[in-house]
Amino acid sequence: MNKSEFDSYAPYLSLDEAAEMLGVPRTRIKQLERENYLFTLRIDGKSYVPARLLEPLSAEEKEAIAAEFAHADEDEQTLPVPTHKPLEHLRGTLTVLRDGGWRNEEIADWLWEHNEELEQSPLEALEHHLHHHVNTIATVEAL
Repeated sequence: MNKSEFDSYAPYLSLDEAAEMLGVPRTRIKQLERENYLFTLRIDGKSYVPARLLEPLSAEEKEAIAAEFAHADEDEQTLPVPTHKPLEHLRGTLTVLRDGGWRNEEIADWLWEHNEELEQSPLEALEHHLHHHVNTIATVEAL
């Protein structure tokens, strides 16, 4: 994929930026991808995470994490404090589409493209917690 094709998914994050926002080692990004929590897109030989696949932590989540960090051992305290998490409910949609054999680029196109039945893009619907409807449509389209 070249830069102009990728711009429709902007802003996007380097793996280092995404890892810092999630408070995980860089190597964990690929594991999160394998586990269907997010996906990466390759541009000019490098992998990037579309920023919209991450959402800010709630105040309650931040408080819980701060409490955990206060009791963490030294190794755990070397990681950055997370500010974001993978978009809630994206995992189910990614699982459905990947089980249908879809590649990351196809998934990105589908997520960002306006869907008449949803009256918005599937990504916008996921952001509004309409995951059941999105996954129903994804199941049909992934066949």
